[in-house]
Amino acid sequence: MTGRQRLRQLAAMLLLGIAAVARPVAAQSGPSPSDPAIDIVVPTSTSEGGPLVRANNFLIADAEFEDLLRNGFPARLSWRVELWSAGTVVNEFEGGAAWEVLLRFDPVPKEWVVTRIDRDRGRLIGRFDRYSDAARVALDAGRVPVPATKPRRHYYLARLTVEVLSVSDLTEAERWLRGELSPAVQGKRNPGSAIGGFFRAVAMRLLGSKRQTIEGRSPTFVP
Repeated sequence: MTGRQRLRQLAAMLLLGIAAVARPVAAQSGPSPSDPAIDIVVPTSTSEGGPLVRANNFLIADAEFEDLLRNGFPARLSWRVELWSAGTVVNEFEGGAAWEVLLRFDPVPKEWVVTRIDRDRGRLIGRFDRYSDAARVALDAGRVPVPATKPRRHYYLARLTVEVLSVSDLTEAERWLRGELSPAVQGKRNPGSAIGGFFRAVAMRLLGSKRQTIEGRSPTFVP
């Protein structure tokens, strides 16, 4: 059996295992303190910039999810935070920020790697010995630079989507993180288009059985 065939067999076994143990979310009755949620803390003054945003009790903290990542399937976390003004008739979009976080397991040093992808540029956030530490960092958006400056009623919307990538996507992601996606890395073409195209292609090949989105809204406030 070739290496590619073994990878495909592993993927099939893992997906079957996920389907067998998947929890029926629709059967749950009402929210509880352990339900996934996004916490948004609005700034107390305009000098603080934007809100503090963090996701809690989400899929990434699941033991089954950890096992999937440990077996070679990385995860992409897509963040988006929007600022809206609350009008009497319609609400108005005033700005937003979007970025991605890649969480993967490096089996050689046995470390969890968290990388932030912002405007098609990758920045290593850190390497962690424990999955829980890496997950905590990946779920913490920190202060998002989307300030509210107009003297009117505002609120923030935040959305987080976690997706599990395929084995082939992991290979491409590792090549990109090592700077091997040429000629874009060598300056022969626009690196933004190369990386953007990579992530659009990744999005088309995601494993849908481990894809989940949560949203949160802040209280209405006046800066």
